[in-house]
Amino acid sequence: MDILPGLVLLVLLTLLAPRRVLTQDTVSVELGRQTLLQLPAQSSTDIDLDDISSTYVYCTIQAHTHQTEVTLSWTDPARVDTSWTSTDTGIVSRLDSGQTSLYWFLYNNADSVVDVLVLASCFDSEAPLIGGCNHEFNMENDANIHHTELSYITTITYQPSNIGTLRDTSYSCDIPNTSLRYRLTYDVYVMYLKSNSSSSLFTAMSKMMTRADIVQHADEVISYSSDDLTLKVGLTGFPDQGAIYTIVVNDPVNSAAPYFPTTSYGCSDIHTDCEYYTDHKVFVLFLVSLLGLVGIFLLVCGHRFLKTELFIFGYLMWSMVGYLILCVDPELPTISLLMFSVLFGMVGGFVYVFLWWRLGTPIVIMAIVGVTPGILIAAVIMFTPFVNFTIWATASNYWLGFTVGSLLVCLITVSFPKLVSIFSCSLIGSYLVTLALDVYLGGHYKYIVLFVVSHAGIPGFSSVVRTVPFTETDQILAAVWATLFLFGILFLVWRERKNPPFPPSPYAQWRLDYENRTRPESSAPSPPSSPPQPTAPDERTPLVSRIA
Repeated sequence: MDILPGLVLLVLLTLLAPRRVLTQDTVSVELGRQTLLQLPAQSSTDIDLDDISSTYVYCTIQAHTHQTEVTLSWTDPARVDTSWTSTDTGIVSRLDSGQTSLYWFLYNNADSVVDVLVLASCFDSEAPLIGGCNHEFNMENDANIHHTELSYITTITYQPSNIGTLRDTSYSCDIPNTSLRYRLTYDVYVMYLKSNSSSSLFTAMSKMMTRADIVQHADEVISYSSDDLTLKVGLTGFPDQGAIYTIVVNDPVNSAAPYFPTTSYGCSDIHTDCEYYTDHKVFVLFLVSLLGLVGIFLLVCGHRFLKTELFIFGYLMWSMVGYLILCVDPELPTISLLMFSVLFGMVGGFVYVFLWWRLGTPIVIMAIVGVTPGILIAAVIMFTPFVNFTIWATASNYWLGFTVGSLLVCLITVSFPKLVSIFSCSLIGSYLVTLALDVYLGGHYKYIVLFVVSHAGIPGFSSVVRTVPFTETDQILAAVWATLFLFGILFLVWRERKNPPFPPSPYAQWRLDYENRTRPESSAPSPPSSPPQPTAPDERTPLVSRIA
């Protein structure tokens, strides 16, 4: 009897306590037809697929949202081994003999309405069983692509597939090199979003949910066979740049099937500003603005003011070298790294000016200057899919190729010092102006240099698959860069057409002036004597000159 008041109090608390009740709805979907659902807050939706043909072996359901995670399950309530929660989620359901319908459950645990793009697909025995050899995640067959983002690298993880079979049959995944699943190949595709809005996401996602649409609209970045199959693929990621990744598994004997696509925005949280310069935005914007002004100076006055040109190229070259050396230390704060790089650059600039003052040899000085545009050209080449060749997958090969490419430009043009000067001012000046515009407009040309730095500062970056979007902003900036480059060459050639190629050597000029000032007067050479002037003839002058 003593526990009766406690039981009554517990019942009252249970009845009066606020509870979150899930509203339930039922939706019937058509096979192969995309459906955009609006899930109410705190709701559970039953998804039904009926009239499944007996020729199909398994069916899939995938759901995609913009920012809010939803849970997709084939049991109610959802369990860890029967569901997956994400903004991009999918389930593989194998069919039993005689089964003609499937039921899935979609949960929205958020406090707001969520738009979800849903697609149900079915596959016959010739299609590979996607995610059918899962040994890592909770579900028996997991075709979801998992991704993580870290420092310009988006890593996608997936589980291997198995070959297609009839209903109620399967092939083993655990026999190395002899299992038939080793004949499968995997193609990785990517599609970049035009913006991070929900409409842009759903428009792009609608083109990434079936194999035919993927092959037609997306870009294939790399392909893996059974010999080099890896369950983790590192791809270049760009902060605040949305991208949809997916994989198509191909059976060379039969057919193919796509994995469930996944969306990445280059950072772990789309709700935050994940740009690389967020913590030091004011400093970075000031620096790129200053570099833009320097670029304009090089385009207009570069070759005319030779000493200033040499200081600028020395600064750019050695600030980058200093950054590459110091960024190896992960404990060095970013602001300290930038300040030390600026210091390195100033020292390098003064060294370049001193070399010109002391040597005064145009070929030698311009050979040193020519390394800087060589670095930029090598960086542009290594920014393209050319770097995805296997030979560049190791850091030693990458840096060897990068160094050779940088010096090759210098060696080709070393015999034309004035041309090297004008070409360097035009190329570097136009890129600096484009770089400043790129940072303000949100393009991708800044990554030409940042990816070179990442090879030194991020372990394993050489093995990352290089894929770069070419947005409308990038197209405009490419036109600006090309126009400025041509303008710089033509203007500098026209301006310097009547001037000597290079000014005289400062040190040689100073030494000549010094010797003239310090030479003693006694040792000065006497002026040459003038020839004797003929005298006027008199009575003693012979009338006929004697011939010797």
